[in-house]
Amino acid sequence: ADKGLDLEAPPKKRNVATKKSATVVAKQESDKTEEKSASDGILKTEKGNAKIPAAWFEQAKQSLSASAIDNIKKSSKLIGGHLTTKGSLGKLPENAAVVGCRSFSLFLRSNMNWKIVPLKEDMVVKFKENCEKYGFDARHIMPHGCYLLNAVSTDADIFRKTCETLLFEVQSCEKLGIKLYAFHPGSTRGIVTIDEACSRVAKVVNEVIAQTKDVVIMLECMAGQGFTVGNKFEDLKKIIDLVENKDRIGICFDTCHVFAAGYDIKNKYEEVMEEFDKIIGFRYLKGVHLNDSKGEKVFN
Repeated sequence: ADKGLDLEAPPKKRNVATKKSATVVAKQESDKTEEKSASDGILKTEKGNAKIPAAWFEQAKQSLSASAIDNIKKSSKLIGGHLTTKGSLGKLPENAAVVGCRSFSLFLRSNMNWKIVPLKEDMVVKFKENCEKYGFDARHIMPHGCYLLNAVSTDADIFRKTCETLLFEVQSCEKLGIKLYAFHPGSTRGIVTIDEACSRVAKVVNEVIAQTKDVVIMLECMAGQGFTVGNKFEDLKKIIDLVENKDRIGICFDTCHVFAAGYDIKNKYEEVMEEFDKIIGFRYLKGVHLNDSKGEKVFN
């Protein structure tokens, strides 16, 4: 039986992604400035000054490499990292600001089990307050879906859990005021055709869109390991074509996945992006997972 999939990366011997990576939101419109003073533990923002306990700074640093933090601080773009919610979802915007992020990604719940735990109202309020306090526009925050999701699964139980979890996570985005949500489409497991797979993914997306208001659901570009769906621009476009509300669907461009799938963004970046625009269209590019690749092209 299909027990759900960890679709973030291939098996260990085929690992193509670094564990610490940056997240970039494509919509770039920020004049916010934040800086951390190591001497006094004060975070200076346009909303005023705030004392930052050293433990919070250390926790935030655990999610990102030193080089990633350095690059984030140097950039004026909406760039950040995937941060842990361990400790408190409400403090996440503060942790992100401490390391200089202008955007960030997160898991809305456990990424490796099906247990659904409703967001606590006080955490929702705190999250929104801290987004405002530290200058984060919730439209530029990009949560990642649970790794177990498989909208292609022919296992009735897995498919049901996928639908329920995906809906819960998008509804959680709405409660937090977040407007973007990225997830891995799923795997055929070698059981269904790619056309059937695209149809099943679109069906799930349409159902979730029908029960929510304004969150843009992003299909993540995949590496193509095993039987995963989404490693070809053409297949992602097939799904988009079947989604009824085109304003609620988009693409999360994962650089490591795209490279591993065979698109040579290292040597032919402009050609690849022209191909993306021709097949899918830049109007659907809503966010980027900016990852290095440990392997060579077509290392899936």
